[in-house]
Amino acid sequence: MNLHHAMISAAVLAGGCTIGLEQDFEVRPGSAITDGTNDVLFQLENVGGNAPESFEYFRVEIDDAPTDGGLFARGDDGPVTLELVEDGGTVGVVDPGDVIRVVERPDGMNLSISDRGRSKHINVMLLGPNQRSSDALTRSWQTVWTSPWTVGE
Repeated sequence: MNLHHAMISAAVLAGGCTIGLEQDFEVRPGSAITDGTNDVLFQLENVGGNAPESFEYFRVEIDDAPTDGGLFARGDDGPVTLELVEDGGTVGVVDPGDVIRVVERPDGMNLSISDRGRSKHINVMLLGPNQRSSDALTRSWQTVWTSPWTVGE
């Protein structure tokens, strides 16, 4: 197993439900990191071993270290844009074989040429089941998969 293929099993109990059990992804390289604002940072291929979840409940945070999750304002879509570019199973659900593209966003995370080679962590999060229909101003997200990542690789 290399640095780009790691697995973390996270049985997160939220309101009696288990989410994100045994999420497993493989990181595929993105485009070259530039000083622009729409670089494809990487792609995540679902390689199985997980409970399928609706794509709308995924979030990716790129941090200096692994995180357990976070509390974010309703309407905060995260620092990067997620695109479900290969959806071979259930439509709109992240199943084995599906691919999520992670793209910079002008009003979010923007890496530059000077960031190439820096060590970061990819933290894939799911919105907790009890948060999905909540009208609260903030919502709780749980990390279900994390992996080290070198910017530009």
